[in-house]
Amino acid sequence: MKDTKKRTIVAALLGNILEHYDKALYMLIAPFIASLFYPKFHPITALILAYLPVSFIFRPLGALFFGYYGDRYGYKRALRLSIVGMSFMILFIGLIPTYSSIGITSACILHLLRGMICFFAAGEGTAAALVLINQASKKYKDIFSSIYEMSSMIGVLIASGIITLLLFQDKIILWWRVLFIFSGVFGLIGYLFTKNIFEFEKPREKINSISLKENWLPFLSIIFVTGFTYSNYCIMSSLMNGYIPLVSSLTSSQVMNIHTWLICFDFLMLPLFGYLSKRYSKEKIIIAALILAMIFSIPLFSLLNQPTISNMVILRIVLVTWGIAIAAPYEYWMIDLIAPKERFRIIALGKAIGAQWIGAPAISISLWMFHKTKWVAIPSIYIMVTALGALTTLFFLYRWQFKGSFMTKPNKTKNASKQGYATHNYKVN
Repeated sequence: MKDTKKRTIVAALLGNILEHYDKALYMLIAPFIASLFYPKFHPITALILAYLPVSFIFRPLGALFFGYYGDRYGYKRALRLSIVGMSFMILFIGLIPTYSSIGITSACILHLLRGMICFFAAGEGTAAALVLINQASKKYKDIFSSIYEMSSMIGVLIASGIITLLLFQDKIILWWRVLFIFSGVFGLIGYLFTKNIFEFEKPREKINSISLKENWLPFLSIIFVTGFTYSNYCIMSSLMNGYIPLVSSLTSSQVMNIHTWLICFDFLMLPLFGYLSKRYSKEKIIIAALILAMIFSIPLFSLLNQPTISNMVILRIVLVTWGIAIAAPYEYWMIDLIAPKERFRIIALGKAIGAQWIGAPAISISLWMFHKTKWVAIPSIYIMVTALGALTTLFFLYRWQFKGSFMTKPNKTKNASKQGYATHNYKVN
């Protein structure tokens, strides 16, 4: 492998690690700093407000901007711009005053910065995946897709490990600002690191508007599969860390410690499912995981009626297993659906809508439903509904548009190519 290619892969992975470290950092730290921004609210209400899905608008807007920018000027330029933007916004979070200094304005500034992070992250996530997977030959694209998700898990693991360490030392309130400031500085260093690495693509003189009319089923499939993946991730990590201490006698420190060790399990599972998706087809793996989520969600969350450590571990392992089964081939699955000329725009917008309009509200809605019903298994309903939506769109995508069997690899036809879909023989640029 050429040195330039190796450096490009490293840069893409570092960008993805940064995004997921930042995302995990806020999601994991929110239960501990919510009272700093909402001290006059009930703890559950403060937690709901801390997880307010402000990215509902910001991430789709970022996807539209970076989708155009990436398809016009190249994936690598989009990656660099998104990294520097995210880094500054994260740095500013570490500098904002809390409620005790400026009142409710502090929460407004916090959520505005969170929204801007999501704006830039909409470009980083898609650009990093495209840059990385495009470095692989077709034979290894499934493996590279799982490597991309492994880098995501590294970011989450770093954030979780640091917060766990600070919790045991009872210093999380003292050090939370340092975590954001460090992340912002690290991101700016990463931006400088990529300056002399990338061989930038030649800008295209003109690009056509997105042809959603020809790609509406792949677009919907990306939205709903992303919605399930993101909501499952939010529920199994962020929600569980704040939710389980509310419904059990387990402490936040115990929950975070278990969470950190189980992320190592997640990390080890990714290459396994990358191999399985290569051997048995990514479509089969994704569909099987969605079916399992629909069938076992309620029985699984019912374990919280007896919230022991062993039951929590079982719940978390099963949640992550079907999540990782989808995550491993997820990026290559999307790339394989869309032709190169509009790939960045459609994937970025579909991921943004799915993540923010379906996935991000999972925490707030689950907490609100628990507050109203007191049923500890209520998050399972959200998982079941999102899994059903993803399965429905995939059924129509593979059964009718591609005229393939529901549980086999899609059989691309001439008709599919005419409609503008990418095929498995289509060179992924």
